Amino acid sequence: MNVQEIGALHRRYIDVSDRFKSSWTFHQFLQGLHKLLMDGELGQYAADFQAVYGMLKEVSQHLDASTADRGRNGLDMVERRLQELDRWLVQEDSKLSPSLLRLFFQRVRNYSDAILVQLIKFYLFSYPPEVWGRDQNDKVDFLVTKVSEEAQGPQGPWTLNNRAQMRQIFNGLWQLVRNGEVDRQQVETHRSQIEALRRELNQIEDFDQLIGGELVKRYRRYKLELGKLFFHPDLLLSVVETNLDLRNHIRTLYRKEERRIVADYQRIFDLEREVVVDGELDVELAAFRQEVEQFERSLQNQSLSLDELGKLREHVRNLVPRLTGIQEDDASLPAEEREAPAREARFQGGPLLRSGWVEELLHGHYRQLTSALEGVDPEASPKVAAFAPDLFEFRLEPREIVAFRRLARADEAADREREDFLLWAAALRARTNEEIEEIRGILDDTAVTREAPVFARARLTTRLADLFIRRFGHEIQEAMLGAEVAEARDLKVLQMRLVRESAGLWLLVHKP
Repeated sequence: MNVQEIGALHRRYIDVSDRFKSSWTFHQFLQGLHKLLMDGELGQYAADFQAVYGMLKEVSQHLDASTADRGRNGLDMVERRLQELDRWLVQEDSKLSPSLLRLFFQRVRNYSDAILVQLIKFYLFSYPPEVWGRDQNDKVDFLVTKVSEEAQGPQGPWTLNNRAQMRQIFNGLWQLVRNGEVDRQQVETHRSQIEALRRELNQIEDFDQLIGGELVKRYRRYKLELGKLFFHPDLLLSVVETNLDLRNHIRTLYRKEERRIVADYQRIFDLEREVVVDGELDVELAAFRQEVEQFERSLQNQSLSLDELGKLREHVRNLVPRLTGIQEDDASLPAEEREAPAREARFQGGPLLRSGWVEELLHGHYRQLTSALEGVDPEASPKVAAFAPDLFEFRLEPREIVAFRRLARADEAADREREDFLLWAAALRARTNEEIEEIRGILDDTAVTREAPVFARARLTTRLADLFIRRFGHEIQEAMLGAEVAEARDLKVLQMRLVRESAGLWLLVHKP
């Protein structure tokens, strides 16, 4: 065997090893994703990967002239086994939506750029870029942007990481898909088009224009149509910078619109409680509640999509005029008939405290809490139910489980106002803990100057906590007057928990 053949064998070994590393990394990623986010278990292929790794180590001992045939035969076997594993990985990847991929990396922070690069390589090795579908393009687009971004704070803005380092990474990816020379004029034309789209995207002034227009969809379609040219370093740099600009711009627009969005769907819930609705509209309202719950989960997970937001806004615009019309028709009914639906309705997570301020501040946490409570086995004891997986993050006391169940079954012997108050207090604790974690996570100078938006929200939360603590005092006194010693003790525990957690938030907000 001559020198050229030995060199070719070494290059082949390096290529196969690189493919194995990307496949193994993707397998590890899938295992983590299934464990964290998906139901069911991933097939057990770790032993197969270990076997292929052992074969590769064996091949590495036979890359010289005397045993080259043995090394070549070993590589043939490794490639066959690796192709079988890759077919299984591709099948598993087909079950993975781009939104689930994004959610995983928002939940998991202990990953390196090297891992992201290996995941990108897996897509390049396993899918020809010329025939990629929308999902593959969106997932690789996300991963490439993720490896390139540098956050200026916990909530952004995001900028491009070291440009020279990114170009080096992109050059390596380009070598995996490059096939012959590329027309420089064609590359420059595409780059200019991407830059033009970037300027257009930055000129969008409100969310309605962003959602209602075709610009974002046109940009996504353009990236897909690039095919393998998507990975040309010059184009990929422009794509990533445009992606980061778009994300920052959407974040800015959303912050301006956030209160209006919440007020829109809050108005729906207010109208729903005040009017009598027919069967068809009731079905629509049930679907709308599910959309709102998904919207709030997406906000919490930082995985909100424009399609999700657009669907919610469109639903609001459809429902408000219809409910307003019913409200006007109901105005002519006797008061007894107008109030009947609210009296007879089962507990659905709607507030019984009639304070608009309380409702505005705690509505999202209240709905998350009651939604989680609805999914808990009603036969489980309150002590056991408090440790249910869906409720664990709320750290509820058994007395709060009892409050929800009394409201849910319309227990006539229960003090409904007290029971509802206890659930709102639990929602207040959830909001308090969330803001404590958000403030502790701020790394920029707004943590010192207290100019971040979370500080303004937290000041309102601590004011509200003062009112709730005083209300607890009233409820405890009422329980003692009624000789309800055990009830008074349970209420005191809840009061002290709120005192402790609101004091922690107060110190973060007000301590010099």
